[in-house]
Amino acid sequence: IPSPFQLELIDLERLSSSLIAIETQRGCILDCAFCNYQKGNRALRYFSLERVAEDLKLILKHQPKTLYLMDPTFNSNKRRAKSILSFIIENNSGGTTINAEMLPDILTDEIISMSVQAGFKTVEVGIQSLNPKAVKLMGRYRDEEKLFRNISSGIEKGLYLIPQIIIGLPG
Repeated sequence: IPSPFQLELIDLERLSSSLIAIETQRGCILDCAFCNYQKGNRALRYFSLERVAEDLKLILKHQPKTLYLMDPTFNSNKRRAKSILSFIIENNSGGTTINAEMLPDILTDEIISMSVQAGFKTVEVGIQSLNPKAVKLMGRYRDEEKLFRNISSGIEKGLYLIPQIIIGLPG
């Protein structure tokens, strides 16, 4: 899929005072029963880091108010997430606010700190349910202890975490 930013299909100048969204990957590492990300294609596919860097360079040069990394699980590949965060830290001189979705139980203190340094304000964290039976029925496996520890750490370090909760899951 060619980059709409590189092809100049998106008028970044006109969008400089608003929100710009970008995907750095397609798919998800999870296979939750309620979700459509994996349906039809189980592979997690990444845009190259070179392409992501070029797209981010173009976007950040125009200093949008907000940049939304719309990957379903931005931190699913920690090394890749840290590489992208490093690039944003080096290139976000305009104070663009960054938002993303991350899995709370696989967050690390390093990724949390880098996110704050990069200009992240909000991080949506996919909790979906606090009911263990519902979590199991939806095929979602996680480390509950890490989930709560990482959420606390993110809040302490200045991230505004938005829990994603689904009301009415089976169980």
